[in-house]
Amino acid sequence: MASWSSLPPEIKQHVVKRLDFMSRHSLRHTSRLDRQIVDSTKCQVPRVRFGYKEGRGLIVVYTGIDQFLRLELSEYEGSVLVEKSENSYSASRFEPKLIDTPLNTMEYGISILKSLLAHNSIKICSFEWDFPQKVLDQPDSLLIIATRLLYGTKFHVDEHVSLWKSHMTVEEEKELMNYWSEVKVFRTLGMTPSPDSIKPLLQQDNETRTNSGRRSVSTIINLDTTEFGRLAVDLVFNMMAMLRNTKASLSTGREVEIGVHGKTGKRTVSAAFVTIECTSECGKWKHMMPKEHEKIFKKIIYKKACGIDKICEKCADPFDYWYHQMLPRRIVQEPFWNDVFTSDLNMDRNMIKEMKQTLRADIAKDKKREFQASWGFKESDDPEDSEDVMSSEEEEEEEPVQNDPFALLRSMGARIEPVYVDGNEEEEEAEEEAEVEEIDAPEEEIPTVTPRTKIPYFFMFAFLPILVSIIVYFLYPISF
Repeated sequence: MASWSSLPPEIKQHVVKRLDFMSRHSLRHTSRLDRQIVDSTKCQVPRVRFGYKEGRGLIVVYTGIDQFLRLELSEYEGSVLVEKSENSYSASRFEPKLIDTPLNTMEYGISILKSLLAHNSIKICSFEWDFPQKVLDQPDSLLIIATRLLYGTKFHVDEHVSLWKSHMTVEEEKELMNYWSEVKVFRTLGMTPSPDSIKPLLQQDNETRTNSGRRSVSTIINLDTTEFGRLAVDLVFNMMAMLRNTKASLSTGREVEIGVHGKTGKRTVSAAFVTIECTSECGKWKHMMPKEHEKIFKKIIYKKACGIDKICEKCADPFDYWYHQMLPRRIVQEPFWNDVFTSDLNMDRNMIKEMKQTLRADIAKDKKREFQASWGFKESDDPEDSEDVMSSEEEEEEEPVQNDPFALLRSMGARIEPVYVDGNEEEEEAEEEAEVEEIDAPEEEIPTVTPRTKIPYFFMFAFLPILVSIIVYFLYPISF
């Protein structure tokens, strides 16, 4: 069988195409030739998250549905503590590692981003930055500081996403453009929580086009279709009348509605605006735009069979649909990183309490998946444990028994008592009573094992002179 080093580069490239992200990254650091092969093989990453708040950093690299690498960074006694996990939010799966470095949390996080993703062969579909608004409002925001730490590094990004509570300024967008290559969309993403639903049902998009053709989109996702949810969408539509600027603008409301059959379209002209209402089997949506901009958005409006976008289970990209369906779970799984929500979660505690109960029940319904760690990760002791809810209480772990030849039997349920022989009456009684008690095993019977007896040292010293005399007698016989 041929070894890896003897394979031709063409075969290695085919192997690299099938590797998961972390295995690909590990292979890149094995040799110079493997690095060249990895760098020459294209790789697409659906989404990346990078956040910084209150001295803590977050890096999440999504490689598919239910597949992601998660790194959370924090400061600990002058060092950086990195908690790494794969495909799980459970604290029991975190692998902590203390890094002795002069860099702070943000600087070290930037260095990890550059090492993992700043390569010409890697294309990032969406790059999500999570910086709180109160930090961005500073004269020299941490976002600008973070981007300057990239030192001219280029990331190949299609869409930049900032969260609702961290609107970017024009200066910050210009700063990011120095490091984003091929970026086409700047999106602001927000979600409105609701105690009545944990599934996205409404989506509102406000889009503007710059002179360079780059799109700037503001997206709000609602979890219900109640009057309050509809009011939030209608308010955005009404704001269109006040947005009369020189940029081309389009506002779209989308609603998932099951049971609608056929496809219909209705065009209405009101004052200076055009409204187009459409209905399909996926749901219904409504476009609103200035009359003079209708030609610019003609391809978006009239050539799409489905206008429900990311919340349509049938027509949306599978990863995009899964990702946005999982956003409400951040309330339970990542309570510290919740700036995607448009309202303050601490204001309505009763609503959040109800949502947490519903979300935990929804997470518990997930089927258990077989867990297979990639390179760079240890094998899990309990691979079938797919609990994805972060626990606030640490589970007590049994202390491992070291240098114990009977540890395996004990783990199977057998109780083994030690046996001593030293001539004392109490220990002789212990010898008579010593035995291996077995418990019922469902498949096979556990054998009874008696440990090797331990002989006290003073017996050895008592017989030592006699043993020496016998040896001397046979080696040097004495004549009488």
